[in-house]
Amino acid sequence: MIFVPANWPARRISAWSTLLAARAIENQMAVCGVNRVGRDAMGLDYPGRSAIHDCFGEIVAAGDATGGLVVGDIDLAQLRAWRERFPALQDRRPNVYQGL
Repeated sequence: MIFVPANWPARRISAWSTLLAARAIENQMAVCGVNRVGRDAMGLDYPGRSAIHDCFGEIVAAGDATGGLVVGDIDLAQLRAWRERFPALQDRRPNVYQGL
């Protein structure tokens, strides 16, 4: 699972879910996006909307603007089956970026 802690403001919140889904799909794993709730000292609003996405980018569980705990189940058998059917992770080339 990839965890994405964020301070994603309300004015750009539509991109938040899209980007979390994209990270889940491209990495073939669950993604848990944790966003801030409330207003900061500069007056920016943060609407929460923390969420867990499965490997297909679908929302498994989501929070709202009040904050709190988000709990969801990830189907590991489904994840393994998808990775076997579409083994994209085998295309990784760590030798290219190992020294970064």
